[in-house]
Amino acid sequence: MSKRNAELRRRQHSLEEEPDLVVDRHPGSNLSVLPIIVIVAIALFFAFKNNDVIQTVVDTNSLEEVISYAQKPSEVFKVSNLHQLVSTGSIADIKQQLLELDRETINEVAAGMTPIMLAASQDNVDIIDLLFTQGADPNKRGSMQRTALQYATEKNHIEAAKRLLSYGAEIDAYDDGRLTPLIMAASRGYSELALLYIEKGADVNIQHVQGWTALIDATAHGDIKLVKALIEANADKDLTAANGMKAIDYAREYGFKNIVKLLSK
Repeated sequence: MSKRNAELRRRQHSLEEEPDLVVDRHPGSNLSVLPIIVIVAIALFFAFKNNDVIQTVVDTNSLEEVISYAQKPSEVFKVSNLHQLVSTGSIADIKQQLLELDRETINEVAAGMTPIMLAASQDNVDIIDLLFTQGADPNKRGSMQRTALQYATEKNHIEAAKRLLSYGAEIDAYDDGRLTPLIMAASRGYSELALLYIEKGADVNIQHVQGWTALIDATAHGDIKLVKALIEANADKDLTAANGMKAIDYAREYGFKNIVKLLSK
């Protein structure tokens, strides 16, 4: 395979590998192009009418989530004052608001996220600290069953991830697509963050719904440092994706000879 074809194949893999990037990932889904266009238009209409949360929806959620929200617009933009304050990053105002709230409200899911998820997606460690001390649950599930750690991972926010882990965030929590923070980091090429999760004891052999592992993703990115770390952490080199390919198959297909040697040992 030529280098050009290998690169095209690798890019195709990067689009296929991550479940949350695929609109119609569930067999039997009957969404067609026209309904998607209409639904997204509706979502944007409501977004522009509710600009307090448009940044949250656009920046942190996939097309599939926007479609889901658009089907129930009355719930999409139900945002608490706390969510709005977290989005602006005003510590003083958040402290004042917290005096009036109970633990349940602090962990309320709005627009698919809790306040601590929103803070994690913005890498705002000070707000994460403040919310946690007042009862925010780092393991509360939001849209697509994601946790705050996954929202931090999605944007490669290493400091937010470290802080959430120190507060007991579940390192192997996975979402509807079985994406763990480690798999998400590996699939997006966030090597430093993936190495952090390995160091903290993440399960290196979890497979997401399409069968990819962190090792397969690291291999597809040609990330030899991460591949070495995963092998040292006892990653199973023989786990197979739904398409029948193993990590070594991708290394061969993309021409990563050094990784082929590593995986052949």
